[in-house]
Amino acid sequence: MNGGDNSVTGGLISAVTLVTMNWGVGWLTFKSKAVEALVEGRPEVLIHNGKLYKEALDHEKINHHELMTGTARGRVRFH
Repeated sequence: MNGGDNSVTGGLISAVTLVTMNWGVGWLTFKSKAVEALVEGRPEVLIHNGKLYKEALDHEKINHHELMTGTARGRVRFH
């Protein structure tokens, strides 16, 4: 990441660059819905009223086992 420069100055430059980039992306996502959609993505409905949407699972590259594991661990919330 820093081209082999293991100096304190090189580390500080890398850290400041990462923090600045993080702040910049955060600011852009706050100001622009298009950038937010690109960076954050949009939610995908996988199950609705007990019906499993196979196309949505395929699009998100999630198999049935992963979905069921996520629901068992509480990572997937049903409303």
